[in-house]
Amino acid sequence: MNILPNHVIISNVINLEMGDLSMEIKSKGYKVIDNGVFLSYAMEPVEFIFNDDFIVRASVINDSGNKGSIDLEIIENKILNVKFINPHTILNFGTMEPFHLGTLNEKEIYANFRINAMGDNRAYTSYSLFYTFFEKEE
Repeated sequence: MNILPNHVIISNVINLEMGDLSMEIKSKGYKVIDNGVFLSYAMEPVEFIFNDDFIVRASVINDSGNKGSIDLEIIENKILNVKFINPHTILNFGTMEPFHLGTLNEKEIYANFRINAMGDNRAYTSYSLFYTFFEKEE
């Protein structure tokens, strides 16, 4: 397989110039606006900041219990604090369906998270957070 500068070869069948490549990800009436994986620095929370108007803060909490849960807390009508409590109880702990964050720039915004905590179930050392933010399609 030859790869030429400024070109992408997909499965030796499609040859597109990079300038022509445009892709959207859609599923079940939602359009992906951002997704990725965040690898934590120790156990520090991560913040997703939307236009300085709204913040989604994700944190991992180990209360030495055996029941996993996700708690949502709104702070000062600007920050949604998403607490993943005892995620060691389930591999790929997280939300099953996208949940509604709110309306931003007249668009309904949703999120979906999966988390894996590293360390033992009594002392986490770090975590990986898989995230996807969606826009509800009209």
